[in-house]
Amino acid sequence: MTVPWLPSGTTQGADEPTHASIVIYGKAGVGKSYLVKQFCNDIHEKEPYHNDEVLVWMAENATTTYGVPLPNIRKVKSIEDVRKSAIECVLAARDGKLMPRVAFLDSLSGVLDYQMADYQANPMTSSKTGNRDKLAEYGDLGGQVIDLMMLFRDDLPFDVITLVTTYEQGGRPPELAVPGKMTPKNLTRLTTQALYMIAEGGVEDADVIKKLGKKAEAPHRTVGKDEYGDPDGHIINRIFLTQDSGEVFAKGNDHLTLRERAILPNVLRKIHSKE
Repeated sequence: MTVPWLPSGTTQGADEPTHASIVIYGKAGVGKSYLVKQFCNDIHEKEPYHNDEVLVWMAENATTTYGVPLPNIRKVKSIEDVRKSAIECVLAARDGKLMPRVAFLDSLSGVLDYQMADYQANPMTSSKTGNRDKLAEYGDLGGQVIDLMMLFRDDLPFDVITLVTTYEQGGRPPELAVPGKMTPKNLTRLTTQALYMIAEGGVEDADVIKKLGKKAEAPHRTVGKDEYGDPDGHIINRIFLTQDSGEVFAKGNDHLTLRERAILPNVLRKIHSKE
């Protein structure tokens, strides 16, 4: 086989293990924060995650959703808070410190809510008119988000999950619950994968569910119960859509199917070809 000439600095494959930077989109209440709980309660036979290996940059207080045991939590109220903490991780990794296996930003929408409130209190002003310059604020915000997502993708030595809320009204395609235009336009392209999370309801025979017991339950599923704690026949399954259908934001991976059960530890293992 003839080996082609290649420019200097070219390598075959990556020089070091690759890590995922994933954005997960979904409407409020679909269960995005619950994904943190899956890592803290993982029961995989070979390589389970543990709560002390999970870092959460938390803007929205979701500790009641995370449950027990809790992950490691760093409260944040600005993109700069997250960036400084992430850079601390990069420097610590270079010093040989043991790193988390996965980190969450919960959520980007929540962080930007705080940031817009800060702009409201301390607005950027136009040099020409002296009035508040919202376009400048949106541009500043979008630039900060782009820099942060590049840091997540290129520099952090562990998987990073960024949660983003969407609006879904009137049967129209979902919109990101983030201000401005720069962030929505650039967010998906700055990730390694983007998953859209949905919840699908259904009705099954309550007696069959009761006989199945624990087998009917799964990390991506909620089983409805009556006032006596018995299954009432209602089931909610949470699903990741992994490909852009023209209606949702998504970017897949060769190891993922078009629809994946929303069990994020297993999805990460598939992405890393360990499942």
